[in-house]
Amino acid sequence: MELRGFLLLAAFLMAWPAAHSEEARPLVPAVMVFGDSLVDVGNNDYILPVGKANAPPYGRDFKDRVATGRFCNGKLISDVIGWSLARISKFFKLKSWGLLALFPSISLPGGPEASGLNLLTGANFASGGSGYYDPTARIANVISLSEQLKYFREYHSKLAALAGDSQAQSIISGSLYIIVAGSNDLGVNYNINPLLYKTQTVDQFSDRLIGIFQNAVMRERDSAKLKEEQSAARFDDILRKENVSCVNLKSIETEKILWQEELAAERSNLCRLLENLEQAERYKYVLEKKFKEGKKMMDEAMKKVELARNEVERIKMSARRESNNVLVNAENEKKRLQSSAKEPQQRIKGLEFDLDRGRPPETCRAYGSSRATA
Repeated sequence: MELRGFLLLAAFLMAWPAAHSEEARPLVPAVMVFGDSLVDVGNNDYILPVGKANAPPYGRDFKDRVATGRFCNGKLISDVIGWSLARISKFFKLKSWGLLALFPSISLPGGPEASGLNLLTGANFASGGSGYYDPTARIANVISLSEQLKYFREYHSKLAALAGDSQAQSIISGSLYIIVAGSNDLGVNYNINPLLYKTQTVDQFSDRLIGIFQNAVMRERDSAKLKEEQSAARFDDILRKENVSCVNLKSIETEKILWQEELAAERSNLCRLLENLEQAERYKYVLEKKFKEGKKMMDEAMKKVELARNEVERIKMSARRESNNVLVNAENEKKRLQSSAKEPQQRIKGLEFDLDRGRPPETCRAYGSSRATA
């Protein structure tokens, strides 16, 4: 009861500043638990250890007397802390952050709650029988502190995938970390292992455990600090890229306006071209119609030309025949005239002959006889 009251008082003092802040925030974003059976809420149920707490009398003070894997008849110290934080958050009406009274989040690969929104409230990596000294965990075949830290790093990756790098880093940095271990290292390992109790005193072995604890914490702290710095660097890079993107966006918007203006001008030109094309189509129809009419008139003219050519040929043939007839008649007339011209010549020759003989020409005799008859 005294321990429980002390924890409630500590949680109350932690909550007091947050309750009066301008924006109510959770006391801590999540709780991370490491260690042995004092804080193991059932992780050993998903492995093959020497001992489990999944059967009576464990859990007899829970509802229905169900064994939950806790090495206890009821709640563990980690459950009390989670319950206290949840009650205080509810009392001060702080932002809900999902902590349940029994804090069941399990991050082991086989754990049923190692996914989804459960990751946002933290995780319990503890394993009953474990300790700071890894060989102690091998005695009971349970999860050593080194393996718990490995699962914690896997949890960090899952959390980043779920909530984003920045939110995940904020949860990891602001979480409450609980580490409970050491009793198994002394009671189960050192006290029965001659390689340990004969080579070093209890104080020396305790110092060794403290050194392991400090190294683990320092290593994880340095790792968390490095991730935080990397996250901050990525955030700065994102801001820089965002600023560049804003500048580029403004440039793109300007180019967009210019392209829109050019597009409007091209659209106007296209409309004019379409109008000209429609007008050209109309002209084309008229020209085709006139072409057909002209072709028809040309065909008729060609027919008339052909008829005229035939008529000319006919006239030529007729004229040729008439000319031939005229030539023939002229030749006949010429022959007739030539024959007619021969008779007077013969008469003249006859007269010349009669005159040469001293007698009157036959014509004169004919004339005298005609007159005597008269």
